[in-house]
Amino acid sequence: MFEKITFQQAVKQSQGTNFYKRLGVDSRATQEQITSAHKKLAVVLYPDRNPDQQEAAQTAMKKVNEAATILKDPDKRAAYDQKQSSSQQSTTQHSSWQQSSNRGQDWS
Repeated sequence: MFEKITFQQAVKQSQGTNFYKRLGVDSRATQEQITSAHKKLAVVLYPDRNPDQQEAAQTAMKKVNEAATILKDPDKRAAYDQKQSSSQQSTTQHSSWQQSSNRGQDWS
């Protein structure tokens, strides 16, 4: 179901701000898919499996665990999705405002 992921890929993926992207799942993912993705990343990032990079592994694990904790709980996931939706609308409105306010302006 999931592609094999390297330690470096897992660390990079965990650095994102979007919880779905941290886990490598779609925003429509089922609870089973979220759990499976979390387990897969936990195996790859487990600090004892990466003795030369334990600090990076621990940091990445914390971020992956944070995302999984929110997305596995239906109430927290709904709140997160609502916040993401509001944030995206705000960004889109701001971008539209900037584009319309810059029309006809000579900035030279």
